[in-house]
Amino acid sequence: MVINVLYDPNDPTVVHDGGFIGFYFIFAGIAILAVVIVTEIRSRKALGEVRARQAQNGKSGYPESVPGLERQLYFLTDVGSAKAGHRIEDANRSVLYEAKMTKFTMTAPFGFDFIDHEHGVTTPHLVGHEEEADWGGGLLLDNHYTFTFDGEDIWKHLKRSGITVESSLTGAVRTEYRILRNGQEIAVAVSSSQNVHEEDEAAKSKLASLVPVQGFYRIRTTETDLSLLFVTLLAFARSGASDDRGGNFKTILGTMKKLGTGSNSE
Repeated sequence: MVINVLYDPNDPTVVHDGGFIGFYFIFAGIAILAVVIVTEIRSRKALGEVRARQAQNGKSGYPESVPGLERQLYFLTDVGSAKAGHRIEDANRSVLYEAKMTKFTMTAPFGFDFIDHEHGVTTPHLVGHEEEADWGGGLLLDNHYTFTFDGEDIWKHLKRSGITVESSLTGAVRTEYRILRNGQEIAVAVSSSQNVHEEDEAAKSKLASLVPVQGFYRIRTTETDLSLLFVTLLAFARSGASDDRGGNFKTILGTMKKLGTGSNSE
């Protein structure tokens, strides 16, 4: 009869038959399950608090679209950081609107404060982790990129808020987004490199400055309240999608349509 034993290489006199190792796996499983349950409870509680505060402050929806003077703005994303935030700046690099992460978690949605500096309003939101899945079939096979926004799929949230986006590739292999709210154009955004302001001539000469990077856009808009526009660009910046269904197929169709009409914008 052969019995396998485990021993401490630093002290061979300490031996055991390994029979208690199974208990470690049981305890580890219980601990993991407890963490998942606690995380889910906290996530549901946080979502309830966010919705309650929004309803109390009248921020369950978005302000009406009020046009003003046309502005050239810039959407930037923090890269190289787990707690990546986002912001809209003007030509002077003044931050007009931003999302700052207040809670980082590996499983539950991230907590963010959305700060409207122009109107002095801060609104908490919960932004879920990015998800990718195959979508469609046959020739229409496409990847679907999404995340939740306050517990709702981001693309459904935008549709419910009246947002549609006509996207296409431009001649510089950048993606152009014509953003409409209830059928009326509110902004045009174009993907950019990290040198989004492009005032640095030295940087412009570098190849890296010519390559679009996910999460950076130049914006032309007349919107006086940037809340819904910011959430729209956040959807593309965080998901990696290029069309308003969460995929890329509509962008390809938009590009073909543009080429068919002889239109090509930069």
